[in-house]
Amino acid sequence: MKVLKIIVLTLLTIAFIGYGMGFMMYSGLNNTLLNQQYYRSVVDDYNISTIVHGQLAEMIPEIVRDGLTGGNPVTDPMQKAAVDSQVALISSAITDAFDEAWIGEQTVMVTDDVTQFLNGESSSLSAVIDLKSKLNKIKQNIATGLEEYSDAELFAIFGAPRAYIPMISQQIVEKLGLPETLVIADLVKIQLQELLKWSQVIFKH
Repeated sequence: MKVLKIIVLTLLTIAFIGYGMGFMMYSGLNNTLLNQQYYRSVVDDYNISTIVHGQLAEMIPEIVRDGLTGGNPVTDPMQKAAVDSQVALISSAITDAFDEAWIGEQTVMVTDDVTQFLNGESSSLSAVIDLKSKLNKIKQNIATGLEEYSDAELFAIFGAPRAYIPMISQQIVEKLGLPETLVIADLVKIQLQELLKWSQVIFKH
């Protein structure tokens, strides 16, 4: 699934948007070195956590659906119902785990890291987002959601009874492909590579 990609892109994009807005406002008021405390306030003032969480809630269901179906349309009513149930279950588990408070903490951390780098206080980006606890939370959320299914429903959708709920939730989390940590420096490199690819495509046309 591409859930990891969308989470990374969203978090990074909003973090840098927050930094960019803060930079423009701050530069207009005082042309001095960037101030970390100022950018912390920008995260709150612009409700960045709420914006990111809203985007995740809106975008993750379609990403999950594409992962489950391979991007192919599902026309059989029973299969569609099963896919719809899985999409709702997994999407809810993820958006609940990546709550606004956590998003705010990560955004501030990334913004601090960028600020230190631009101020020359560090020679490279060093922020690392820890996802281990979130993976466990997603698994717990999925297991809790599966408890609401009857044995017949679990068999129809997952081919296993209620006794296998822990195994089913573990397998779902593994299929998401989320790592235990996200290294911001590595992600920025990936972003730059993607931008380079897009620029090459644009200039070709």
